[in-house]
Amino acid sequence: MGSPLHAPIFLVLCIFIQSSACGQGLGTEPFGKSYGAAEVRKPSQEMGTKFLLFKDENDRRGCQLRVQSPETLRECGFNTSQPLVMIIHGWSGSESATVGENSDSDSQVDGLLETWIWKLVGVLKSRPVNVGVVEWISLAYQHYAIAVRNTRVVGQEVAALLLWLEESVKFPPSEVHLIGYSLGAHVSGFAGSSMDGKHKIGRITGLDPAGPMFEGSSPSDRLSPDDASFVDAIHTFTREHMGLSVGIKQPVAHYDFYPNGGTFQPGCHFLELYRHIAEHGLNAITQTIKCAHERSVHLFIDSLRHSGLQSTGFQCSDMDSFSQGLCLSCKKGRCNTLGYDIHKDRPGKSKKLFLITRAQAPFRGPGGQQWETAPSPEVRGQPWVSVLRDYLFETRSLTVLDLYQLASKLQGSPISASNLATAGITIYHYQFKIQFINQIEKPVEPTFSMSLMGTKEEVKKIPITLGEGITSNKTYSLLITLDKDIGELIIIKFKWENSAVWANVWNTVQTIMPWGMTSHYSGLTLKTIWVKAGETQQRMTFCPENIDDLQLHPTQEKVFVKCEVNSKRLKQRSR
Repeated sequence: MGSPLHAPIFLVLCIFIQSSACGQGLGTEPFGKSYGAAEVRKPSQEMGTKFLLFKDENDRRGCQLRVQSPETLRECGFNTSQPLVMIIHGWSGSESATVGENSDSDSQVDGLLETWIWKLVGVLKSRPVNVGVVEWISLAYQHYAIAVRNTRVVGQEVAALLLWLEESVKFPPSEVHLIGYSLGAHVSGFAGSSMDGKHKIGRITGLDPAGPMFEGSSPSDRLSPDDASFVDAIHTFTREHMGLSVGIKQPVAHYDFYPNGGTFQPGCHFLELYRHIAEHGLNAITQTIKCAHERSVHLFIDSLRHSGLQSTGFQCSDMDSFSQGLCLSCKKGRCNTLGYDIHKDRPGKSKKLFLITRAQAPFRGPGGQQWETAPSPEVRGQPWVSVLRDYLFETRSLTVLDLYQLASKLQGSPISASNLATAGITIYHYQFKIQFINQIEKPVEPTFSMSLMGTKEEVKKIPITLGEGITSNKTYSLLITLDKDIGELIIIKFKWENSAVWANVWNTVQTIMPWGMTSHYSGLTLKTIWVKAGETQQRMTFCPENIDDLQLHPTQEKVFVKCEVNSKRLKQRSR
């Protein structure tokens, strides 16, 4: 594919695998031996790993926990009655933000950490949890191959901390949630595999786990479902270049989410470079290149900021099947919530889940109007705004600015979860199954559009692409996503869009066929449309409003309404 991304992505992968792709042989030796629990208990200072605990969302310095130094637990305010969430960064081969103010302070992070860490720390501190960061800059700021080998060492250090916490203050590893990004995801996995069988980490979340040198490796050499009681992963940059991808493609968790297919993410194309220049200045190219990789982090942050309105992933074999709308079932655990509030059901084997998101945060919201300015005093002064604020505080769903943006849209409307959804926070998935009968001998590839009328709103002229020519009697399935809540679907308008080519074909067909046969044996017949709503799991059947005229001609629009005739049989066929 002749994408302008080829050169920069190849450059990134060269950096990722300098030793192999750019001239130095790696060999095939393992990353290092697996240590037992007893061998793990070494002071982290020896290995260049620091554990920082943060007291509030504005804390940029952190307080260092030291293994075998229980006084640091008191100094850092560690609360044994709350779970512990530890963030583990990835490879430090890119531009980062300076941390801390006084370089001679032991309680600050020495080196550089990326700015997304502070965003994640901030939203986690809104929850009743201890929030920490595993800082392994000195081991991560290396050639990629060396940093990969260091992931097992750092994982051992994390395991040493968790085992010490259990010994010293009876803090169980089951109350620990490790969140690892890129190489940090595999650090988390090595931490879990280093714990003995009686000390299982509660949860590990892998945010686009790194691919190079991990793809295709055994479970013991990467993040795997065995590393914690529950493991989830979000894959956002698995597009291959020369057989390699920045993020790992294979499932590594109990639930593996692949937003937008997982290969690449909307809004991360090089055409977005100008927007990134405005936001990041000279670092724009770096930000553009790692946009899709880092999207996993921002999807997770988004799930914390909007926990009252969750994104749902649906189990499917691949994105092609999902794009046909074939996978919108929630039966038997086939769907789950992406992000922090995932349902922690542990399936027998890994499940791959797919969903569609927006190009920008909030990733479940509409792709239209964006707010860039603070709300007016008139909006802020509305008495009902406090009601909405209290609702959002209880659900911890939005930021303060989001509150006022919603307030502006909901002014004068009842405050309800339904109205919050219509304010533009959710993407809705629908499966449409359309039955055609082609009475023209040759396959036709017309362009269609659909307008959907619901009890709340109407969406007009959605383009329909079937992906193949219509031949004989066949039912086609497709996925349609909406960025607004239209309510219950009641009417479908289906149109064969005008095309000069197909208009000529149609005129030719009418000319060569006997007049008495034209109305019965030419054109397309559109009989039935089945619809399934992914978020509500509701199934609906639609039939032509005029049952005496089933044929569809170029430029013509047909109206379909809900029908009950043979609905039981049709439902069975649509499963």
